Amino acid sequence: MKKIIFYLIAVVFIAFTACEEQDNIDRYDLGAEFFVSNSGYTTLDGEVSFTIDNISKNLPSIEVTHLGGLTTEVDEKGNPIPFDPPKTDLGTISVSDGAGSISVSSEDLGMTKIGWQANIQFKGTIDGKPIVRNSLVTVKSPFTLTPPELLHSSTPVYFLYEIKPAITAVTAVTVETKVGYDGTYTPSTPVTGENVANDSIALVGTDYNIGDTVYVKVTAKAAREESVETSIVVASNTYFY
Repeated sequence: MKKIIFYLIAVVFIAFTACEEQDNIDRYDLGAEFFVSNSGYTTLDGEVSFTIDNISKNLPSIEVTHLGGLTTEVDEKGNPIPFDPPKTDLGTISVSDGAGSISVSSEDLGMTKIGWQANIQFKGTIDGKPIVRNSLVTVKSPFTLTPPELLHSSTPVYFLYEIKPAITAVTAVTVETKVGYDGTYTPSTPVTGENVANDSIALVGTDYNIGDTVYVKVTAKAAREESVETSIVVASNTYFY
């Protein structure tokens, strides 16, 4: 019994000593509260905005660097091909009361195609020790197209479209249709005309022949101009069971 008590006392003593030694270790807060967020980026945007949130409010400034990225193009082994940034140094963010921001132009990002990615580095310093964060920017499409089922019927159906750049307002949208690949596009009138970036056009199946391919092209202008195209095949309105 005495041996058991002695053993327990020894274990407690060792644990207490270990805790004391652990508590004597010098710790350094590297600023885990330093967060970076970005506005997102589409093919219609002219820039992307980055926002700094430094909750501990211990960073006066942050250096921003373009580290390059990846394209949607692949090499002979199927690996994404990296691209070199057109400008490595993107500037410095002045942080005031734990907050700061910077806008990077599309020219400085050097990305033009959907799916391309850029790796942007943010670096601050506290007492000579670096704090680094990275933010990945991916080029996305601002278009959402919802084609209807187009039957050979006199009842109108509606082709819906919505254009949402990340931070740039849409200033103009045109919608055009044509029949067949070699056809000529002609303008279509939006149904409501109330919201330039979110509307629809009416399609009537009996305006076409069964089996026709109707192409719809939507062109939007914001910081840049971009077009997307899709197609619908006119189907018979008769079903056999």
